[in-house]
Amino acid sequence: MRPDIPPEQFAEWLKQLPEEAIKEGNAKELQQSEEDWKKFVDYFNKGECSLCNKPLKTFSAGSPCLRRGKEQGKFSVPLKEGKAKAAELFN
Repeated sequence: MRPDIPPEQFAEWLKQLPEEAIKEGNAKELQQSEEDWKKFVDYFNKGECSLCNKPLKTFSAGSPCLRRGKEQGKFSVPLKEGKAKAAELFN
């Protein structure tokens, strides 16, 4: 998990990391991503949300799941915009 600092400071911190620390962090992220994907697939095949454990066919206005915002595009950054911001920070 990244430190709680502004993006510009985070980019500088990241540039200073030793190569071994970067490889270790990448390996941890990859493992977590694979575990998350497997959980998602398992729940999806059962017709359930892997975030809230509720059926995918239902929606609760009283306690909405984050997936509803994601499905509606409310929690994403357009790819072009995200790439430009990353290039600005890390180049």
